[in-house]
Amino acid sequence: MKPRLHTPLFTKDTDGSVTILNLFLLMIMLLVFGLAIDTSHAMKTRTDLQTSADMAGHAAIVWDSGYSEGEAKTKAIEFAARNAPTTSRKDVLKTENIEFGSWDLETRTFMPGTGSMRAVRVSAYMDEREDNGMRTFLMKLIGFDQLSLSTQSVWVRGPDPCAFRGLISRDEVTVRGNNFFGSQFCVHGDRGVTVG
Repeated sequence: MKPRLHTPLFTKDTDGSVTILNLFLLMIMLLVFGLAIDTSHAMKTRTDLQTSADMAGHAAIVWDSGYSEGEAKTKAIEFAARNAPTTSRKDVLKTENIEFGSWDLETRTFMPGTGSMRAVRVSAYMDEREDNGMRTFLMKLIGFDQLSLSTQSVWVRGPDPCAFRGLISRDEVTVRGNNFFGSQFCVHGDRGVTVG
């Protein structure tokens, strides 16, 4: 008579197998939820970063009127800091990321150039290499503690140097009365200007 081998009961018992399956499903769901939360947070932070770049570019192109390039860059950095994403731990804009130049309307490209303040390009960023990346919430579980974000904004000054300081018309400008205009004030009419 041959001895019978008895297999332990736990090899045939299936109680609790759904619990193990649920643990795997829970891990997958947490990763998907984490990706969704961190993606929406990244989109919001990038929008805030774009706003910061837009405000800095607008400040630089408006401020350069009558001021030096360095003063315009300083004003741009000030506006970028005021409008930086609240999650940023460092400056999102440095002076080397502000370029003055010109804008080609036909090719829609920015061409950097010294001495030309007809257009400005601002590159704002939150970079994980400088420990200024956007911190993640649940993506840390898979090894992504920070994400790098960057954006650009280009501002172009209008063809008329008076565009930001004065009276401008496509028709004739007629000014009557005892008006005084300072040296920085511009009066322009495509069909002429009449004073008096």
